[in-house]
Amino acid sequence: MFASLVDGLLQNQILTGAFGAMALGWVAYQAKSLPAAIYGLASGLFCVRVTMDSSRAFFLDVDRALSAHRVKINKAFEFQNLELTTGFGRGLARWEGMWVSYNKAKDESAQAAVRIVLTMTFYTSDVERVRRLLMSAIPAEANQNSITIAVERGTGWIGTYKRKRRLDTVFVEGDVGRRIVARLKWFDANAEWYDRRGVPRKIGFILHGPPGTGKTSLIHAIASELNLDVFYVTSLSLMAQKMDTVTARSLLVIEDIDTLSAGLNRTSAQSGKDAALSFPLHEILNTLDGMQTPDGLKFIITTNHLDRLDPALLRPGRIDEIYEIGLLGLDEARRMFRAFYDRDGITAYAPTSGARLQQMFSTLSAEEAEAALAREARKGGVIFLLFA
Repeated sequence: MFASLVDGLLQNQILTGAFGAMALGWVAYQAKSLPAAIYGLASGLFCVRVTMDSSRAFFLDVDRALSAHRVKINKAFEFQNLELTTGFGRGLARWEGMWVSYNKAKDESAQAAVRIVLTMTFYTSDVERVRRLLMSAIPAEANQNSITIAVERGTGWIGTYKRKRRLDTVFVEGDVGRRIVARLKWFDANAEWYDRRGVPRKIGFILHGPPGTGKTSLIHAIASELNLDVFYVTSLSLMAQKMDTVTARSLLVIEDIDTLSAGLNRTSAQSGKDAALSFPLHEILNTLDGMQTPDGLKFIITTNHLDRLDPALLRPGRIDEIYEIGLLGLDEARRMFRAFYDRDGITAYAPTSGARLQQMFSTLSAEEAEAALAREARKGGVIFLLFA
């Protein structure tokens, strides 16, 4: 999946002028005394410029690969490969026979949603060669079997790899996962439908239900099925700035939105200090359904308490579909039992959360799990009995 992400970073900039190997050698030779000139020369070279930020899980992989090929110029203007990590600032690298100038900087803006930005200028017009080079920095296992998970931290995003999860390993009622996947596939394939009708091209879902019922696991599996980057929002402030990182290949997730801001439970009677709490709601509404909404936005909101959300957030057209993710019924519980024990089971059962069943099935034998479920069913007073 990372091939498509890398392709999105590449910008082939065909500029005036051309320099051969001798000119590039001259640039490197002058790097010590004229460092700013190296970067100014980008306007006079055939080059490919790539910019990435720390929200990308492969950011560190590319940064390490670049640092392994960066060069240092001593007083005799000799080049030495260094095995150090790249620091902030500008530098020069010789990577697989290609000259690369780079700038690594921390975004100090108070409104920034990106912590670290790495800009690389490859002195070549061969975009495919640059793509292969970047792909070589990403571990093959991560490229084939992982998705990117970025979690908001302060004013930035921290990205990491997470192994893909199959939809059939998530147990929820109503086949919700496949219904959402089908809806998202239709959304991606029908941009023209939105354009013809003048409808903003965005799609959003709400998953609600008690803790431990599988909402987070379901999101992971949906993103895995569609090869989407996942961006987890942990604060509702400055939502518009956070959208700068979100693309059509991203899934924005606002988990437990009812706990993020008291403003989500505002009433018309609020004023003064209480009214100020409603600001995050106003901002999120503009971001998810307004002039600030990115084209192609996909988002999922989760909550344990749907009744606590402001009606403005639930307005038709703002949220496309709402699904309850509740306790597992008998059929799903039996399917989960079969997945863990490779046989049919459960003779007595009361509705139970998926998290509770997973805990049982991961630590108990099949017989022990059946006995425990039977005890809980009798204790709860709601029993489904199965007979062979």
